[in-house]
Amino acid sequence: MQQTNLCLVRHCKHNNTHVTLGHQCGLCKNYGHGRCECRSNAALDNLKRNLNYNNVLPIELQCKFGNCTYKLYHTTKGHQCKLCSQLLHSSTTCIYKNYNLQCPICKVQQIININKQRIYGSENTCVICMDNKVELIMKCMHLVFCIDCFKKYNSEPVISNIKKENILINENYDIQNIKTLFKPTPSYIMFQYDENNITLIKRLNITSDIEGLTNITDMEESFIDGYEQIIVITDPKLYKLD
Repeated sequence: MQQTNLCLVRHCKHNNTHVTLGHQCGLCKNYGHGRCECRSNAALDNLKRNLNYNNVLPIELQCKFGNCTYKLYHTTKGHQCKLCSQLLHSSTTCIYKNYNLQCPICKVQQIININKQRIYGSENTCVICMDNKVELIMKCMHLVFCIDCFKKYNSEPVISNIKKENILINENYDIQNIKTLFKPTPSYIMFQYDENNITLIKRLNITSDIEGLTNITDMEESFIDGYEQIIVITDPKLYKLD
């Protein structure tokens, strides 16, 4: 088993969540170095000469997110969403994948789903930064944004009609007990009161609140998309407070 090493990149703020090859440079977006090394060939050469530069994580520390292609280089806590760059969830379960905004070209208001409207290999240049290539196609078919500029633009995340944790608390769910059932990765629990009365409760990661949905017939398709089912509770009273 190879020895586990912290990230060797200078000034890395999350060096306990990934190895050096898992560090993404904030300037060039490539992996295996940081901003300091990107600006200095000497610093980059010095980093690569380190005997631990090419180390990967042992299997017990590797990312547990399903289908993660970089699990050798970061832990579960270091898993980064490709859409919003935040940790502990994937692009499939990203809460920011739907946006309500106006196209800056035709002024048409529209809801944009980053997962469905992401494009690759475009030769068009982002009309906002005039530097990066376009990475999204609008519903109006205009090619406007790179991902970075899209997130900075005047956009508003679409909020699903679901029950937040405070609502579930008011409905007497034993929140602390329920949270012990979840995995650290996106997962959900089915509370089956009877054949026609089902509540789904999900949790994105170990730092997030839980959310619920009871009206399954009106359930948004994306509510549990990318979430793993943990258990079916057939006696929900065990997880309700008196």
